[in-house]
Amino acid sequence: MKSRFGIFLCFCLLIFAACSSERSMVSEIKVCPEFTNHRCQTHVEIFSPQTPEIFASSIANNLPADSTATFVWSFATNGKSFQEIKRFGVTPGNQSEILSSSLSKLDSLWPVGTYQVELIFSGIEITPLTSNFVIKSTREEM
Repeated sequence: MKSRFGIFLCFCLLIFAACSSERSMVSEIKVCPEFTNHRCQTHVEIFSPQTPEIFASSIANNLPADSTATFVWSFATNGKSFQEIKRFGVTPGNQSEILSSSLSKLDSLWPVGTYQVELIFSGIEITPLTSNFVIKSTREEM
């Protein structure tokens, strides 16, 4: 009986140790034309030049209090190399939260082409996340 209790106690301690040492986790970046519940519910890959604003979000868990996140929005000028358009810093207020940013069209219409949003972290070792999307005119879809 003592032996079973000892094994059970060891098992519980292992589970507790595994749960208490959770590492930081960040979901993929989703891009969308509007937020629902403060985030993108689905990822959209193609937008029209008339889209007023494009949103990006990611869910972060177990971030250190001193960490920061930066959304970097870029446009591929020649289809291959990206040029930064906007940088938006976010300081997480909680260990777990929705990180978000948005970009409004730069002129009366979005320039047609490939865009990228990247999420970079400092104060924590997480590989930067990227998500690409395209602005495509209706004429190109025909």
